[in-house]
Amino acid sequence: MRVDRVTIATSLMGLWCLSGCNETTEHEPPTATGGSVALNYQPSQPTGCPPQSLGLFESVGKSVGGNTASQEFLRGTDRYRISLLNQHPVFEGIPEDPTIEYQRKLEEAFGTYYTFNYVGGFYGKDEFNVRSYTTFIREPTERSPLIYGADIFVVYTPDLAKGDPGIERHLKWIQVVHSKTVAAPGGQTPERPPVDNRGSAHPFWGCEAVTSIYGNPVVTFTDTPQEAAMTPPPGGPGGGNIPLPDASVVFMAEVFLAEDTLKKDTNGKEIINIFGGFKWGYRVEKLP
Repeated sequence: MRVDRVTIATSLMGLWCLSGCNETTEHEPPTATGGSVALNYQPSQPTGCPPQSLGLFESVGKSVGGNTASQEFLRGTDRYRISLLNQHPVFEGIPEDPTIEYQRKLEEAFGTYYTFNYVGGFYGKDEFNVRSYTTFIREPTERSPLIYGADIFVVYTPDLAKGDPGIERHLKWIQVVHSKTVAAPGGQTPERPPVDNRGSAHPFWGCEAVTSIYGNPVVTFTDTPQEAAMTPPPGGPGGGNIPLPDASVVFMAEVFLAEDTLKKDTNGKEIINIFGGFKWGYRVEKLP
């Protein structure tokens, strides 16, 4: 009887070393070729992470909800459009966008300390349950300026029978971005750091992957990149109305589910297994 790699992964339930393993390969899972995105858009709901939305003063972090691909808004007399780069997040077995350069940027930032093993995806399907992927616009109020951005909320649903990593593993997210962010007055701030780890001494996304939502353990990813179109004091520069730049503003990212094995290879570097991921993002452009 022929036994392939997926059968091995299933039967061993994540114990990938049969015999003769060395320190380098002991914690490397077999190559995977499966995985996919399941679209399950829902209204706003708790994400398991702290609040991220500007101007809402939320006590619990929630998604925006839904899937609105594009919207237009006015800033002074200028009209702008914010739109998703893709209608839905795009599944990827390995990061391969030439603009984001995920593998190179991750290696440059943390390759001295970690060995990144790209598995190639998952062993089942529908691992990424997408609950929110949308643009949003919040009109100015007495307490908040005009705010625009995008929101994504994904729940990881492993196919355990096929060998996908379960919630008991040390699961993390690693996101690498390419962005240009609007800043007042009318210029641009430095690009968001490529490895989106919120300044940590590790490559992992700031909100823990394994979390709990009202007593239910889950693995979630959420991000809400957004900008506030600030208005200066009356009589200040810009006459009380700062325009957005004429050029397009782009945010694009690849985010992958990773496992921190907590083990080191023969070179003394910590081994990180990187499974499947997805690509997402948005752009803002001034209309004629």
